[in-house]
Amino acid sequence: MPKERRGIPIISSIGEKTKKVNNLLVYKRAKRKGVWKNSNGFTMIETLLAFTVFLGVASLFPLFYQSLYEFDRTIQQGNKEEWDLFLIQLRRELQSSSQWKPDESRLTFSNAEGTVLIEKYQTVLRRRVNQTGHEVMLQNVDNARFYWKEGCLRLDVQFTDGERREARFFPLSALAVKKGEENDE
Repeated sequence: MPKERRGIPIISSIGEKTKKVNNLLVYKRAKRKGVWKNSNGFTMIETLLAFTVFLGVASLFPLFYQSLYEFDRTIQQGNKEEWDLFLIQLRRELQSSSQWKPDESRLTFSNAEGTVLIEKYQTVLRRRVNQTGHEVMLQNVDNARFYWKEGCLRLDVQFTDGERREARFFPLSALAVKKGEENDE
C-alpha cells in the first residue's frame, strides 16, 4: 500500500500521474512516444523503411521468373534429348535387323538377339526380346503409331503434354521389308 500524507496517497513510481476526480485519485500511466509506439499514423522513417523492404522484395521477382523460365526450358530440352536418344537407339537396331512389321502401336523385327518387339505400354514405348523383358525406350507417350508410307517406316508419337513428333526409317536392305507387306497409305 502506498504511504499516505493527510489522507492522500504518495505516489512513488516514476512515470505515473495522478488526477483528482470527485475526491478520488486516478492513476494514469504516461504514454510512451517513439517511432514504433506512435499510434497517430506512419512516421517518415517508418514509411521509408516499409518502402525499402517493398523494393527489396520487388527486385527479387525478375530473378524468380527467370529461374522458372530456365527450369521450364531445361525440362523441354530434356524431352528433346530423350527423343533423340530413342531415335539413335532404334535406328541402330533397325540397321542390323530384318523383317520389319509395323502394326499400329507396335513394331516387330528380327535381329541376332531374336524377335524384338517395340510397343506402347501404358505411357512408355518399351522393348521386349522374344516376349520377355521390359526395357523402357521412351517415356511420357500418350499415343504411338508405326506404319509404312512412301517406301519408309514411319513413327508418329504424341506425348502426354500434347507435343507431337514424327520419325522416318528407310530400309537399307531388301531383308527389312518382306514382299507384299509394304502398304502405302
